Amino acid sequence: MTGDAMAALREKRITLIGLGNQGRGQAMNLNAAGLQVDVALRENSSNRASAARIGAPVVPLDTAAQNADLLVFLVPDEVQGALWREVIAPRLKPGAGLIFAHGFSVHFGHVTPPADSDVMLVSPKGAGANMRYREACSWGVHQDASGRATQTAQAYARAIVGPDARLIGTSFEEEAVSDLFGEQVSLCGGVPAMMRMAFETLVDGGVSPEMAYFDVVQEIKLISDLIAAKGLAGMYEAVSDTAEFGAYRTGPRLANEAMRAEMQAILKDIKSGRFAADWVEETESGRPAVMERRAANQAHPIEAAGRAARKEEAGET
Repeated sequence: MTGDAMAALREKRITLIGLGNQGRGQAMNLNAAGLQVDVALRENSSNRASAARIGAPVVPLDTAAQNADLLVFLVPDEVQGALWREVIAPRLKPGAGLIFAHGFSVHFGHVTPPADSDVMLVSPKGAGANMRYREACSWGVHQDASGRATQTAQAYARAIVGPDARLIGTSFEEEAVSDLFGEQVSLCGGVPAMMRMAFETLVDGGVSPEMAYFDVVQEIKLISDLIAAKGLAGMYEAVSDTAEFGAYRTGPRLANEAMRAEMQAILKDIKSGRFAADWVEETESGRPAVMERRAANQAHPIEAAGRAARKEEAGET
């Protein structure tokens, strides 16, 4: 069935809106699969040179909306609503299919697709441009106007991540909520915040910044690699007995019921749409809170320790 859907995709004009790291990888892999692909960019986009390097034809955004059979949204979540309302929706070709890399815009109501469009989610797991090396890709259908949205979504996923990646069925809601929660509570929010606090605690306790950095930041890659290869339980079997005993003794003191309550509050904030609304508002106001926090992070002593550690590892000192 996917083969038939892939053949059907080859008859469609596919337009990627945006050409960041993921867009470049998708464009190259779609071309390799024999699909007709162009890229919609703004007139002043810095990605035009990148499109030329990979041989992707560039079309104006309004032309893309009028002519594409399948539009793939790869611009940042927070700008999709305005782009949809101002450029895409007024010109959208009747019956054009819509693919989103995240559930954010549709689930939280920033994009309201027309009833005659297939609306699909195709979300490779992980960051960066190496699409062929993804181990998994989630997919879902929000609206099946044609009766073939499932086949189209799965075929598109196979085209961008290859035949061996695991395809995970999901919904726009589940992907949006899970993705935001994972970023905020674990991957980009909770773990880095805990690293900074652990670094500060060690340095305040008399440990040198270099040693503190290695022990609470640099070695996280060792642990994450073990978890990726063996799972959480397997990681404990691979580390030293001392580390395992210490983890069992102190882990629950950190990941306690107070932390669970905060996680539940964060999840509620995400599910309600409040975070999504605040993020769009932050972007529209010029991102003052983000810029302030970014500057504070750059000025934190952990960054100087990290730069020194990375130079030492590269043999530059």
